Amino acid sequence: MITGYFTDIGGIQDEEIHKRLLAAVNSISKEKTFASDPSIQQYRKIAGKLLLYRLLAAHNLEHSLFADAQGVNSWGKPYFANTNFDYNLSHSGSVVFCAGGQGAHIGVDIEKEEERDILGMRDYFSGQEWDRITSSENMNAEFCRTWVRKEACIKAIGKGIFQPLNEIDVCEDTVISGGVRWYLQDVVIKEGYAACIATDKKMEVSIAEIDLNTLLA
Repeated sequence: MITGYFTDIGGIQDEEIHKRLLAAVNSISKEKTFASDPSIQQYRKIAGKLLLYRLLAAHNLEHSLFADAQGVNSWGKPYFANTNFDYNLSHSGSVVFCAGGQGAHIGVDIEKEEERDILGMRDYFSGQEWDRITSSENMNAEFCRTWVRKEACIKAIGKGIFQPLNEIDVCEDTVISGGVRWYLQDVVIKEGYAACIATDKKMEVSIAEIDLNTLLA
């Protein structure tokens, strides 16, 4: 089972909320690396850490949050030592999304549907993907759906920017890369957002929202 948690941090940063976020994350982590300014980037980072803690707790792995249990692979993807638990984080707009599970490699991505220069991003897509995007009645929505599928898959593979985006075609729900089959599952997070989870094993997915006040409790 892959479990996903998300929270909406809202569009306005508040000093009191920021203090509560800092207190909550400092109570569960040895790391004191969070800045004192209540920026949107800071909110996302702390919310992501708190979501990850909830996710680990659901798997009885709370201790793994501490810095001495974490590492990164040769391409920079984080992992937890001495477990078969994998996770991934993504954020866009005011939503932060974290998913993880045991026994599979996982990648996630979320994207807010906003107007953008889609035609200027042709080089990131395969011919089939591009045809699907440009022939869609809602190009922006199809672009976002394709983008998160591609990003989730690349993040699951674990090579990050070292895996060219246009070499991964995500028109189907399975992708073969490096001799490994990856499974793509579109997930519903919030209206106006596209999201996807990619894994190297076909697994059920459970998604739940944790509102900000609950996350801070």
